[in-house]
Amino acid sequence: MKDQDIPRLTPDRAKEETEKIISFLQQHLNPDGKAVIGLSGGIDADVAARLTCRAIGPDRLKLFIAIQAGLENKYIINARNTAAELGTHLAEIDLSHLSLPFLSALADADSLSNFRPEGLLDPAHIKSSLRTSVFSMYVERGYLVVGTSNKTEYDLGFFLPLGDGAWHLGPLAHLYKTQIFDLARYLGTAESVIRQQPSGGFWPGETDLEDIAFWLVYGEPVQKDVNWTPEDMAAFARLHRFLTFPVIDAVLAHFSRESDDAKIAGSLEIDKEIVSRMRLLVRRAGCVKKRLLRQTVE
Repeated sequence: MKDQDIPRLTPDRAKEETEKIISFLQQHLNPDGKAVIGLSGGIDADVAARLTCRAIGPDRLKLFIAIQAGLENKYIINARNTAAELGTHLAEIDLSHLSLPFLSALADADSLSNFRPEGLLDPAHIKSSLRTSVFSMYVERGYLVVGTSNKTEYDLGFFLPLGDGAWHLGPLAHLYKTQIFDLARYLGTAESVIRQQPSGGFWPGETDLEDIAFWLVYGEPVQKDVNWTPEDMAAFARLHRFLTFPVIDAVLAHFSRESDDAKIAGSLEIDKEIVSRMRLLVRRAGCVKKRLLRQTVE
């Protein structure tokens, strides 16, 4: 794949984006607005926190991390380091003992919806839902929620609408994941955060690229546990082997100007299967994109 096919941010462009995003945040948070961000220990949250702190200062910025069962300690350390660098307090909220009882109560009350406390995805989703409840409490204290979602996640539907998709201001929602990496380097994000594999942190070893590969196999957002066939697993291995964020972002960027999947694959020098499966996922992700009231950078 050619470098020019990837929508990258040079240092000059990163500077321009930083100034634009800071202006956007100041517009919606001044003169005395307060912002809350849920840190995950990942790159998107780190970048969102750094930009928001530059826009309104540490005294008007609230950072928290929702500690859940299965969250690897490195993410907690990353969140602590980000807060320390920005000079603001990190509220560490231990919710590890709540998620399964919460899910079990839901499953007992509504057997028709087949919620599965013993599964993989429902326990992950309930962790995200509990974090949303933390946001709701801060909103009652006058804070606006600054989201960490990026354009790659939005286009793929790779988010929970009332989980990580629930926010008032989306300073990163117009930027591809590849651009987030560029912006992180410009802003001074720790190299350890930049190098780690992006992950929801729901269970040890989870990675976003692995999850996206399964979504591509499924053909739409995977919202409950699936019994994967040998053929599915073979397709997963085939896709996951070549899947990177530069590949994903380049394909997504081409969708806005080219309808022929074979031409896109040829231009990017990748397998047409990746392009076709990604287009199908984007089409079917529309149901996940039901928006709350929110503002994004134009």
